[in-house]
Amino acid sequence: MAKDPEINRRVDQVEEIIDQLDTGDVSLEKGEELHKEGKALLNKIREQLNEDEGTILEIE
Repeated sequence: MAKDPEINRRVDQVEEIIDQLDTGDVSLEKGEELHKEGKALLNKIREQLNEDEGTILEIE
């Protein structure tokens, strides 16, 4: 459960990135930077969820 706030924080960051990209007011370079940052955050979220899933399966 201690990791939940971290996942929530990362999801919030991804949502902020999406909002920035949706405005259309970002330069191409900034858009690429935001895209890379968002992808990295999503990968970290997936890794964390996969780790937690393994933990849950071990308990069952």
